[in-house]
Amino acid sequence: MNAVGYDIATMGNHEFDYGMDRFFELTKMANFPYISCNFNKHGELQFAPYVIKEFDGVKIAFVGISTPKTLTSSTPKYFQDENGNFIYGFFEDETGEKLYAAVQKAVDDARAEGAQFVIAMAHLGNESECKPYTYADVIANTSGINAMLDGHSHDTAHVKMRNKDGKTVLRQGCGTKLQGIGYLKIASGNGAMDTGVMLWNCEDFNATEMYNLDTDVTKAVSEATDELNAALAGHTHYGDPKGDPELIAAVRRAWKEDFSQDIAEEEVLITTSSCMGMSQSLLGLLNPGDEVIVFGPFFADYRDQIELAGGVPVEVETYAEDGYAPRREALLAAITPRTRAMIVNTPANPTGAAYDLPTLTMLAEVAKERDL
Repeated sequence: MNAVGYDIATMGNHEFDYGMDRFFELTKMANFPYISCNFNKHGELQFAPYVIKEFDGVKIAFVGISTPKTLTSSTPKYFQDENGNFIYGFFEDETGEKLYAAVQKAVDDARAEGAQFVIAMAHLGNESECKPYTYADVIANTSGINAMLDGHSHDTAHVKMRNKDGKTVLRQGCGTKLQGIGYLKIASGNGAMDTGVMLWNCEDFNATEMYNLDTDVTKAVSEATDELNAALAGHTHYGDPKGDPELIAAVRRAWKEDFSQDIAEEEVLITTSSCMGMSQSLLGLLNPGDEVIVFGPFFADYRDQIELAGGVPVEVETYAEDGYAPRREALLAAITPRTRAMIVNTPANPTGAAYDLPTLTMLAEVAKERDL
């Protein structure tokens, strides 16, 4: 990001994936400021809520907004003290009012400081599970924002919405995984605004060429791409559906080295991802109406994977005071004659909990007793 030349950044959920200490370490390494009007510790903001940039005498404020869903979509324990109490937060509550108030304060303060335009740099999203913190919720419950560039929606849609005062706010989804650059244009004469996304390579536009991005970064990417293409020589066509024999052999060797256990070639199936592997396993295992136990909070995709296979997810809650380890009595109470399986994910996503040996032994015993 330093090499590319960032001016400002706000954080999303994945900035915290390597722990709070590492996150703050990286922000100090940045040659640009991080901003967020709602990321706090014990109610105290950890970064400036906004910055004001001046262009040709026009002051433009950029307000950072981070989704409170980060507390669960990242790793909850990173936001907690050693006793499991949350010490970091995003002004979250059931109604969204705390978040709206934090955003409104930042906008009002920026306007009072002379900002003629206020641009929200957001990581909010608009999926149902993001409510009441979606970009639509924030825009509808605040005033004074001219436009919002949202990096969490994973789309590239251009949307016009009405704010609390009935005024139009532009919102632009900026895609995902660096697929493009979301932009906002403000006309120098009348202040007219327009938003969009510039993709890296298409027939009408090439961001690398337009922005003269032939830098050390793009050169390094080009060199790495050449190395990858060379390494893939001979492996660029359809492979064995079960996995390349060389890879299967390597998996068997690694398993033997790590666990001192031999596995047969037919016991190894290579999939394109863990999600694909889970989906295929459930499709082969479940009949319509079969129940699958998942320990909550759980990886959101499990519900879809189970239901895709015709199954019914049954959630067994876990708690911070137990280190998010499942309780035997709760597990047994959830098992019915329709229970076919339980999903054991350790270290768990999103809690980060790693089950100890007694917990794993208990789960194995229950699975054996109930023929799961």
